[in-house]
Amino acid sequence: MSKVQNKKPLTKKITFRITEEEYDKFQLLFKNAKLNDKRYTTSDFIRNAIFSNNPKFEVIKTKTIIRDRFCKNESLKIYHLNRIGNNINQIAHKLNSNQYDSSILKELNEINSLLRAYL
Repeated sequence: MSKVQNKKPLTKKITFRITEEEYDKFQLLFKNAKLNDKRYTTSDFIRNAIFSNNPKFEVIKTKTIIRDRFCKNESLKIYHLNRIGNNINQIAHKLNSNQYDSSILKELNEINSLLRAYL
């Protein structure tokens, strides 16, 4: 991209993830593209790839990655920890307002068993 086209300030940021193999290929393509211009940045390279009519490298199609079971398990753990926190807040509210009875002890035991199950 020529310096004349870059007169407008670059205010928007885009972030994305790639695999190790894609990153290695990207580094190789970027290194080859940078040989002629030492001031050629990664951002310049990506902008050139997206907006140039004649990109200097091959476009690679990628698959969409679906979240694996680990992510689902982590989400489930966070959900349950949030529920435990909610229970603790309810108990604290009852204790602070002197409206507690034997059900408080039952709830505390339930929370204790849930915490032991997750740790």
